[in-house]
Amino acid sequence: MFGNERYAFARFLAQNTVSFRHLMLQDWNDPDIPVQVYPNSGLYACYLKTEVFQKMDFAANQFLNLREIAIGTYHHATSKNDTPHFQICKREFIQAHIFPQNHSYVYDSNIQEICLSVDPTGTGKGYKFDTADFLRENNASINFDQLVDAKLVFGVKSVSLDPSDPDDTPDCYVFDITVSVSIHVGVFFACLSVCLSVCISVDG
Repeated sequence: MFGNERYAFARFLAQNTVSFRHLMLQDWNDPDIPVQVYPNSGLYACYLKTEVFQKMDFAANQFLNLREIAIGTYHHATSKNDTPHFQICKREFIQAHIFPQNHSYVYDSNIQEICLSVDPTGTGKGYKFDTADFLRENNASINFDQLVDAKLVFGVKSVSLDPSDPDDTPDCYVFDITVSVSIHVGVFFACLSVCLSVCISVDG
């Protein structure tokens, strides 16, 4: 019994992780298709600053419209007046200025993290989230020389129900989804990770 429940939990997590990657990672391909993809890692690469913002904008707007676009039974876990909220965070070196022309730099290896809550309440239909504009308006623009990584953090609720078992009780779960970009030698790796926890069961 316990083994069956653990298997169902793991399968539900794995299947929905694949769904979220297709929903929130722009131009995502399955890991067995090696086009800009690192097999089995969930990573794919960005080489341009504009690509980093495009990936983040795409994920944010897919999340905001999740209930309208997704086949799966998903609901925003954190919502106010039925408006979804999420967080955008960045970690960066406190100071990192590089001057290639004279082979010098100013560098502080201490890292600071800044997290901001995104509240699209009152924005109206057709609203499009823009990462660069939001950060600029909050005095938190990205300096790529300093940036270590940036991430979007979403909360999504879903229900698991086995239609083949008439006695099965639906279970409610919360997905904590993180879409992140992290730097590595001139390349930003974009990835999506998911944690799953149990919420209050739904009576049906």
